[in-house]
This record gives sequence, C-alpha cells and structure tokens, in this order.
Amino acid sequence: SIVIPVYNVENFVKDTLSSVCNQTYKNIEIICVDDGSTDNSLSVLNFYSEKDKRIKVLSQSNSGVSAARNNGIRAAEGEYICFLDSDDFMHPQNVELQVKAITDSGADIVYCRFKNVPEDAGPGSFKNLKAADFKLSNTPLADFIFKRGLVQDNPFKLGVSRGEDEIFVLNLLSKVKRIAANPQTLFFFRNRGGSLTKQNISEAYLFDHYLSFISMSEILLRPESLQQAGLSREQVKKYIAKKIYKRFVVHVLKKNNDPAATNRLVSMAADYLNKLANSR
Repeated sequence: SIVIPVYNVENFVKDTLSSVCNQTYKNIEIICVDDGSTDNSLSVLNFYSEKDKRIKVLSQSNSGVSAARNNGIRAAEGEYICFLDSDDFMHPQNVELQVKAITDSGADIVYCRFKNVPEDAGPGSFKNLKAADFKLSNTPLADFIFKRGLVQDNPFKLGVSRGEDEIFVLNLLSKVKRIAANPQTLFFFRNRGGSLTKQNISEAYLFDHYLSFISMSEILLRPESLQQAGLSREQVKKYIAKKIYKRFVVHVLKKNNDPAATNRLVSMAADYLNKLANSR
C-alpha cells in the first residue's frame, strides 16, 4: 500500500502518480488522500483513478498531513505500507527492491537512500546518478517501507505540525527488533519553494519544532528505547541536550530576526534542558 497525502499540488502530483503507476512491482494499491485542496488536485486524482483502478481516492476537509496519512493507513490492505509526498517521486523499481529487501531480511522496517532534485525535475531524474548524490542521513519518510500491522498500531500523532515524520519513525524504531538498510537510491525529494519544509522561519514555526523535539525526547527516554539501544538514561539525556542545542537553539539564533522571540524560544529550551538534567 502506497499512501499519498495531497494538498494543492496540481502542478506536481501528475509526476508523483506517474512514478507510482509505472512501478515494476505491479501488485500495489495507491491510496491518495486529498486534504481539502482548493486547486485542481482532486480532479487530477480522480482522472488518474479512472485510468488506473489501483488508485483509491479519499477526500477529507483540511485537517493536516498526519490526519490524511492516518486515513490512508486505515484504508490500507497491503502487507506492507510506504508513504510518498505528492510533490516527490519514486525510482521505477522502488517497491520491487524495497519489498525484496524487507522479505529477504525478515526486518520490520527497511529504509533506502534518496536524492534531492530541483523543483523542475521529473521522474527521469533517476538516470545518471553519481556516488556523490547518495545520502543516508536525515532520512525522509518516503525512504521507508513498514509492515502494515506495525503502522496501523502506531499511527501518526495528531496536533503536531512540524517533525511529525521524525516522531512517527522514531516511535516505530523503538518498537521493533530488526531494521534493515537498502543501499540503493530509490526516492527523489523535490526541493520546492512552496513546500511545507521550505516555509519561512517564524516564531510559530520554531515553537512547533520545539514541541516535536520534546515528543522525540519522550520516546528516546522510554525504558524500552533505552533497553533497545543498550544505553543508560544519563547517556540519552546528554544526547538529547546536544541535539536540542544544535538543532533548535542554534537554528533559532541563526534564523530568527526577532530578538524578543529569540529570547523567548531560547529561554524555553533552557528551562526544558534544566528539567531534563534534574530528572530521574
């Protein structure tokens, strides 16, 4: 099952759907969830669903990407689930090679490599890859394939507008026994100015990131997470403090031009770090 949340991407979703419909692995269902688009995205989805009966189109009032993905998860019937944003696209062998990797390894989760591509790139961008293009860090959600039961038991957290992908994946990683890495580049992330990950930095944006860091910290400090990692609570607390400082505090200082907002955000992070240091 391939779940695609869709919101106002009429100029890009055709490439996304083409890349999925043209997969070499044919035994798939494509679940597109329109999140109350105000452009022609829903019309595009309906057009493609008439051409390819593997496409299921769901529609909801605008509720956010996590709610859209959860609706897709509930509708999924495949043995495995993967996710794709409606402005990105897949290598034509993505599903074939990811399914092979997860079945051969016996893992609960498999992730692959990805490549950033320009906004005007299309599905043909998988050609002529160079070793320097490969990345295996800051892994996007679309790099993963999961066992369906695992995902259905642990859906996306609602009320989180930033970092929801990381919270979702981190929560799943803390619950499984085996994870496998596929070294092939099978997913293409479109660098688009209007996408959610490229919006202007604001206090609200940074505050949402702060809340996502807190959620991730809570997952990392679970007893089962500590046991799985073979680390002590104090070791993980130091890791969290370092990450919050590097990814949040430094980000605030560099990106926010409002001194009052900067002081509020940094003070908030300092209070949390103090509480973390004194927690048992």
